[in-house]
Amino acid sequence: RYDSQGGTPSNAMEAYEVEHRYTDIFNLETSKYSKAGYTFSGWTVDVGSERVDYTDGEEVSGLTEEAEYPLYALWSGNDYEIEFNKVSDEAVGSVGNRDFRYGEEIELDNSKYSLAGKVQVGWKYTKGDGTEYRYGLAGAKVDTSVFDVPANGKVELKAIYKSSKYDITIKANGGSYKDGSSEQVVNIGYGESTSIFEVPSRAGYKYAGYYVERGGVSEK
Repeated sequence: RYDSQGGTPSNAMEAYEVEHRYTDIFNLETSKYSKAGYTFSGWTVDVGSERVDYTDGEEVSGLTEEAEYPLYALWSGNDYEIEFNKVSDEAVGSVGNRDFRYGEEIELDNSKYSLAGKVQVGWKYTKGDGTEYRYGLAGAKVDTSVFDVPANGKVELKAIYKSSKYDITIKANGGSYKDGSSEQVVNIGYGESTSIFEVPSRAGYKYAGYYVERGGVSEK
């Protein structure tokens, strides 16, 4: 009895049987199975084992006196590459391709790109059906069996960025805010706008706006 162990049978049967007498000398069936991302590597008599007990088409005899002798297909993951896409042409740095064997779990390192005003926080992979998988950076685990089998031998992971955050200190310049303080700190992301600057008060003066430089030059 031949069992596909996850393979796709060409005869539309997950398992099929071939009858032989105990004393027969015969060749095992040539595998009728295929499995995306894997190569057939032989047969084992123990389900779950990675030991090759028989090769494809091997000549055998006297296998067992039992009524059934199951053989389970063994599969070896094919070798592919991961390409790391920086997404933005303005991003700098170099992240080399990563070799992997289909079906194995790999761990990402801290290689990443730099982009002005942003920080890279991870990678994402998108399957052909739109399903998206997101990963972190150093130490992130990637199950390569979720990848579509690449026709060109390469899988693409795209960089994920988020805006860098900055603290902007606003000073009342002799005035004060509602809480009595003379300055406040506003946290804002790169490229974002805000209208939360509080208007200070100062006895005998009228508020005229905030300036980047002391003295009222270059109003911002």
